[in-house]
Amino acid sequence: MVGIHVEVDWVVGRTSGRGLDDGRSVLGRAERFLEAEDDSGEDRAARRAFTPTSDGRHRLNEKLGVVHRVNRTHWVMPSKETHWPLFGLRVRTPRLELRYPDDDDGVALAELAARGIHDPDWMPFAITWTDVESPQLERNSLQHYWLLRAQWTADNWHLPMAVVVDGAIVGTQAVAAENFAQTRVAHTGSWLGRAHQGQGIGKEMRAAIVHLVFAGLGADIADSGAWHDNGPSLGVSRSLGYEENGEDIVMRRDVADRQIRLRLTRERWERQRRTDIEIEGLDPCRAMFGAV
Repeated sequence: MVGIHVEVDWVVGRTSGRGLDDGRSVLGRAERFLEAEDDSGEDRAARRAFTPTSDGRHRLNEKLGVVHRVNRTHWVMPSKETHWPLFGLRVRTPRLELRYPDDDDGVALAELAARGIHDPDWMPFAITWTDVESPQLERNSLQHYWLLRAQWTADNWHLPMAVVVDGAIVGTQAVAAENFAQTRVAHTGSWLGRAHQGQGIGKEMRAAIVHLVFAGLGADIADSGAWHDNGPSLGVSRSLGYEENGEDIVMRRDVADRQIRLRLTRERWERQRRTDIEIEGLDPCRAMFGAV
């Protein structure tokens, strides 16, 4: 809490067993509990006693032994978004929300991944990060989110949005780009916890992220990719208008395998552009994406 200015309008003492309270002492206590970051028990009681009144001022009730009214001329609560605007970024559809994960969301995503994303005998990722056992998997996951945050630049960024359905985190929908200001090309990737698969969430969260990419950031192309045998992922891409754009031979658990490249252009996206997807908190982030 910063920038607080308190003015006393009036202080009325109340007779009690200990006599009349000193108004200046009460004001000092009021200022202390307004500014305290690590309250004592007494200050917490005082904070609860300090309640708004209808005229925009505040009253300190009888728990402090006085009736005390002050006028706040400036009150600013610092937030995470002030210093890292991505914390305020949201993309909402009628069914789900994408939000930039804070540390609590990172823990939830790490625990979700540890509960399982895919059959252990099959690998949907080029990087086999899910082969790691718990608790190392959770630690690696947290380090991954911290690293993406630490390495972020306008020329090279990776946005891992938490997918939230009915208040619960169910997976991640990411988008990344290099030199986006010049190329206007972004690359998407995602995963869902096993308990949330097969319910149409994968298509909805991809629709949300490409809306951010095209409508929000002004991209020309959204790229994706999937192994040749990943039917659900390929199906989501094709249903949203992606077209195959070649293939690569990539190592998959120490064996060379075939990965399909897919591409969605702005023109194709515009043909089925949705009007029920909302973006919140993007403007303060634009410079971070190179999308000014």
